[in-house]
Amino acid sequence: MLEAWRSPPLAGVVLAACLVAFVRGGPVERRGAAVYVLALLAVTAMRVPAHAPGARLAFAQLGFDGALFAALFVLSWKSSRSWPIWTAMLQAVAIGVDLAAITRPELSAHVRASALWVVGLAQASIFGWGIIPPVRVLKK
Repeated sequence: MLEAWRSPPLAGVVLAACLVAFVRGGPVERRGAAVYVLALLAVTAMRVPAHAPGARLAFAQLGFDGALFAALFVLSWKSSRSWPIWTAMLQAVAIGVDLAAITRPELSAHVRASALWVVGLAQASIFGWGIIPPVRVLKK
């Protein structure tokens, strides 16, 4: 969702995770970080206001989420890591949310609440990149 990607807290978390992925990650993590940085740049460059009325925003969101899904899918295609598959799957959920917003505009509040997939996407990336290994989190 464009609103989530444009929020400064999420953008800060994503950029911090990307910085660590560039420094500490392997080739797959660097490519993933590049995908996210490009996605943030694309959202910044988009001319559609975050609160544009109706179909214009819904189709812009669908286009953005579809492009991000395609990039993550390509990244996960021959990756030896599991995190790209999870992030691509979570991005597919975002496409489902966009399609729900297009086909059922009266559900817009529910659809926006469903946009919390972004939190899961960031968590899957951070754990997958090894910034916070899940084993350490589970032991505490």
